[in-house]
Amino acid sequence: MENKIGSASILKRLSFSIIFGCAALMMTSANAERFELKMFGHEVFVASGGPEGDILKIDGREVHKNQIITFEELVTVDGVAVLIGSSAKGGNSCDGAPFVVSFPANSNPRIDGPLETCYPTTMAASPSQLEFSTAAQPGSDGEKWIWTPADGFKQVAGEKFAATSSKGWAQLRERTVTHPNELLGYKEIADEINRIAGSNRKTFETMIGGVGSAESTGDLFVGTSCTPHNCDAEAAILIASIPDKRVYLAWKPETEKIVVLPPVKQWPQNAKNALLNWSRKWK
Repeated sequence: MENKIGSASILKRLSFSIIFGCAALMMTSANAERFELKMFGHEVFVASGGPEGDILKIDGREVHKNQIITFEELVTVDGVAVLIGSSAKGGNSCDGAPFVVSFPANSNPRIDGPLETCYPTTMAASPSQLEFSTAAQPGSDGEKWIWTPADGFKQVAGEKFAATSSKGWAQLRERTVTHPNELLGYKEIADEINRIAGSNRKTFETMIGGVGSAESTGDLFVGTSCTPHNCDAEAAILIASIPDKRVYLAWKPETEKIVVLPPVKQWPQNAKNALLNWSRKWK
């Protein structure tokens, strides 16, 4: 989540105790790291370093666990103290997903989330609600959730993605693309991808939007991607020939054979070579 802070940065937020009066913050660092926040008669405790990763406890009850649990901000919404956290599986496949711990008066603390998203998330606070959102990106509209003390999280319509006509084959020659799904934002190229993919368009967009990278060899762009936490089973490749202004697609669904479009006999030799290298792991 954007503006994520680490343990050291939490120490800088001792203003918690000034803003909320009855809040106390304690951190210790060793092989097992500990975060403890006491407020309004309740204790929020995160212990880490064990084989199961981090464990979040509230008033001694285990309420959530994941490889990495951090707290990022403490705010008030409609007079309710709200602690905003992030939960992640670790690795670089997904960003941490936000969750909220709120402290309504005369009630037990309430835990909402983590949100089911893999994308970087930003948060905007207002006096009456919190707004969490992900940016629209190639092949995927943005996501948005509103959080209130009364109702918790509610998903609403996010930002719509649209390819831009200011980017096309000429801009691909700049070699600034670092992920294959960026080409879905280059309208001239995206139109060709959609034409080749046909009825498989949504499937390919999903497959090419995972953990990925891109490189250019001469005038051939080669981008690959795989499904987070399942890279050995599901993956995709997108090849673009700049001189020919043609694209070549392939993807490997889990437990199924590789799908190749257009038929491989229509691929130029350098694209076939890239396809062979990419698909070798499933031979």
